[in-house]
Amino acid sequence: MKKFHFSLESLLTYRIFLERKAKEDVVSALGDIRKCEQTIVDFMQEHKKTFGLLDKETDAGIGVEKFRLYNEYLEDLEREVKEAEKQLVQLKNKLLEKQEILKQRAMQKKILEKVKDLKKEEYDKEVLDMLQKEADDMISLKKAREIIEK
Repeated sequence: MKKFHFSLESLLTYRIFLERKAKEDVVSALGDIRKCEQTIVDFMQEHKKTFGLLDKETDAGIGVEKFRLYNEYLEDLEREVKEAEKQLVQLKNKLLEKQEILKQRAMQKKILEKVKDLKKEEYDKEVLDMLQKEADDMISLKKAREIIEK
């Protein structure tokens, strides 16, 4: 009997590829989120540092122009933090979408793998049944010869 062949093997291979790609997309999205979170932390640390410098210079006496520059810079940092926070929300939404796609891809792959397993079990049973039938036929022939020879 010929070797087991799953007729949907190429589709299964493609679904495995799609699942792997979806996993890569999720990992990439997580990396983007971490970068964005680090950007927010960096902006906040810069804001805190600059505010501390402004506080020290204010205590020592600072010119109006320099105070205005510090203030504008601090406002720019606050704006950057807000923009990064908006971007973070968008990135988290994209991550949820990519995770949902991954879940669907994994389910599609598992379904096809289950079909393959069932077909393999069916094939194995047919092979065993055929081998058993051949063995039974051989025993029957052997007994028939013994009866004829007597």
